[in-house]
Amino acid sequence: MKFLSLFPLLILICPLLHAGVANSATYSVTANIVDQGGLRSASAAYANNGSVGEIVALSTVASPSETVKSGYIGQLYEPTALSVTAITQTLNGGSTAQLSAQELLDDLTYLSITSNLVTWSIAGPDEASINASGLFTAYNPSQTVSVNAQAVYQNFNSSLPFTIIGSGAPATFSQWEAEYFSAAQMANSTISGATAIPQTDGISNLLRYFLDISPTHLLTATDRAAMPFLAVSNGLNSATLTYRQFSLESGLVINIQTSLDLVTWQTISNPNIVRIGTDSNTGDPIMQFQSTPTGTRQFYRLSLSLP
Repeated sequence: MKFLSLFPLLILICPLLHAGVANSATYSVTANIVDQGGLRSASAAYANNGSVGEIVALSTVASPSETVKSGYIGQLYEPTALSVTAITQTLNGGSTAQLSAQELLDDLTYLSITSNLVTWSIAGPDEASINASGLFTAYNPSQTVSVNAQAVYQNFNSSLPFTIIGSGAPATFSQWEAEYFSAAQMANSTISGATAIPQTDGISNLLRYFLDISPTHLLTATDRAAMPFLAVSNGLNSATLTYRQFSLESGLVINIQTSLDLVTWQTISNPNIVRIGTDSNTGDPIMQFQSTPTGTRQFYRLSLSLP
């Protein structure tokens, strides 16, 4: 008797694994991979980091705007830039704005950075400050100015421009003092007084006020260009004295004086002073005293005093 043994043959048909887009009326998943491997596979043309039993990569919701990074693959990113934002970039004098910093990633998402981990600074006219937490404080300029808040984090840097609206009103020396000095400094005339030199650079507060230079820092190259400059002309027979003058200065007694020996000085009556231009950094006028030839050696100086 012959026996025929029959063995069942089981053929398993497995669906192909794939990556694709899943979406609905309220969400979309830009790409996902579903597999049971959890391993890395690669060739010369591709690489796959598998995750076991889950949807991975980026999932987004349009409103409210939300992004979820799922699985190991969703956590792979590289920072590409630094972004700085504020609720407003136009401020009145004396107001503040909180700055926020984020890293832009190579998957076009953002990673928030704690503000005190960023190095903050101000570039431009000294009409604002920013603390270690990114709080931008506008001073009270007499005219509208533009300044930049700068941020540095790791290997990235960024800046954000601000416009500070000026009062447009004439500013006396006392008002100028109050803009730059604290109450404690105002009470100390060796710091805030007219003849005080808080930066120990030889430039008094009164001269800084007249030239529209902040008393809170040492002179920059731009500040030095605004200082009074004496030049000779007409074969050394005449001289010019050129300087920047604060456009909203009010209440100063301004004189041009001359001397034959640098000891005795005489005030020139009705000196010939003309405007020859406008300072591109501050908008203040550039003024120039033009002497009348006398045939004798003379010295000239700019004299400033409070009433």
